[in-house]
Amino acid sequence: MRALGLATVIAALALAPGCASVDFTREGATEAQFLNDEALCRAQVRRMTRDDRAIADQREEMGRSDGQRFGQTTLREQMSATGDRSRTAKLMESCMTARGWTPKAPWWQRLGS
Repeated sequence: MRALGLATVIAALALAPGCASVDFTREGATEAQFLNDEALCRAQVRRMTRDDRAIADQREEMGRSDGQRFGQTTLREQMSATGDRSRTAKLMESCMTARGWTPKAPWWQRLGS
């Protein structure tokens, strides 16, 4: 089950680079500064979401019925993936904003991009 949780986090993070790389601006900043800040934020977000997902997966596993344990429903996994994408986007925005970058659009508008 842990592999599924890590796969969900990886999938969520895979979506984040496309969102973050074009959606922040800072006057006078170079591309190198952006890439450095983005990499630092991505690493921080990756650690946070990995740890959060591991805890959530353990909690969910304890409450699952036999049908859920044997893969008869995917709703919970789909909801977790959506929540992970949303949390990743919010954390990236928060980190980049703390480093002086301004988002061109709010995180909820970037989720579908």
